[in-house]
Amino acid sequence: AAEPDSSLEAEEADRFFEKIMAKLSPQQQKVFRMSRVEGYSHQQIADELKLSKLTVKKHVADSLKVFKGYLKYFGQLFFFY
Repeated sequence: AAEPDSSLEAEEADRFFEKIMAKLSPQQQKVFRMSRVEGYSHQQIADELKLSKLTVKKHVADSLKVFKGYLKYFGQLFFFY
């Protein structure tokens, strides 16, 4: 019985993640996915997307602020019950 619950929780978390991602600009989404989902370094992202490393760092930082803001208000619904 624990497996269906954890599967449902994972689906809810994925949907929540995607809703927050939709709040980011397309460029922020791309940079954030490369950094946090795919594990690229800031330098690798900068090289791949032809951006400065500082721009990549700013996109990641701005994206994290958006995520933290949403998690502060809504995250407990999915992660802390």
